Amino acid sequence: MLVFIGLALVSACGSASQPQSETIKIGFFGPLTGASASDGNNAMHAAKLAVDQANANQTVPGKTFELVVYDDQLEPNQAITVAQKLVTEDKVRAVIGGSYSSTTRAAAPIFQQAGIPMLAAYATHPEVTKTGSMIFRVIYITTVQGKALAQYATTKLNYRNFHVLNINNDYGRSVTEAFTKTAIANQSTIVSTSEYASDTSDFSSQIATIKSKPADALVLIGYYAQSADIIKQVRQAGITLPIIGSDGLDSPSLVKLGGSDVEGVILATDFSRNDPRAMVQNFIREFRNAYNIDPDVVASSTYDATNLLIDAFKRSPNSSSSTIRDTLAATQTFEGVTGVIAFTPEREVNKTVLFVQIERGDFIFLDKLDPSQLR
Repeated sequence: MLVFIGLALVSACGSASQPQSETIKIGFFGPLTGASASDGNNAMHAAKLAVDQANANQTVPGKTFELVVYDDQLEPNQAITVAQKLVTEDKVRAVIGGSYSSTTRAAAPIFQQAGIPMLAAYATHPEVTKTGSMIFRVIYITTVQGKALAQYATTKLNYRNFHVLNINNDYGRSVTEAFTKTAIANQSTIVSTSEYASDTSDFSSQIATIKSKPADALVLIGYYAQSADIIKQVRQAGITLPIIGSDGLDSPSLVKLGGSDVEGVILATDFSRNDPRAMVQNFIREFRNAYNIDPDVVASSTYDATNLLIDAFKRSPNSSSSTIRDTLAATQTFEGVTGVIAFTPEREVNKTVLFVQIERGDFIFLDKLDPSQLR
């Protein structure tokens, strides 16, 4: 079922002395219901916040932005339906992809064929942008993340033997492949690799594998909800191994669901809540005030994607989708809450991978790996 979540967030108010501003429709899709609804709604809230701020501040004179939001239910077929509706019925000028890799990959060809630029906020599978010239991404890809996790674990933490447990989808397998390749290249050993499905709740078989052989750390590649369950079950089984997680774990919900068991977990991310820049702290405060929750990597990446798109409308000589695409492609110095965004010719970003650790329920910055350290 299609769910029409949002209409105009701030209407354009004309008067006899002031011309009515042009309304620009921006599409958004993400998992707003189901097991991944926390991510989808955080992304949608971040996009809404960016649009609200742009309209209130008249960031682009003469233009008012309208966010048209749909629930893709984390189903590729639904994502295709939603994408077609955004193109043919809503006639959006551009789209924010606020969903995971599987649904983003399904929707991307629709926007590519229609000539409408899409910014993927947190879909990290390498194939997303290979769809074509209209598809951009504002977060590092899975292969970069996997390499960064292995590089940090082996060279900074000095671990040499790893159990790897990953979700059996595009994201999980791609990060795992890159982690494994880099760890082995760094003279380390993958003691075991186990997978689990998105509907798994009993991880006893995977935990038995982990308990059967010694290692230095457990690498957990997945999303916050199941990861919280895994960590709790791992600790209940008496396993005290350090845990290193992918950016899918970066959510306040991990702490809420996992409690004291997630203390000490180290995560890769592209967002640091400890970043002292005023724009970061203002974003955290305004997001918290608006939605009564703290932003995570999903929210921060979506906020940057939306603000970057709005900035492209400000920089462009006109508001056509093709011109906006060209303006996005030329971006080299956009400063966002996750760092500076500069697109490569492949419409990817070279961004620093950050590492944070959960301490007393907070995500505390530990270290970073710059792109030059990940070649």
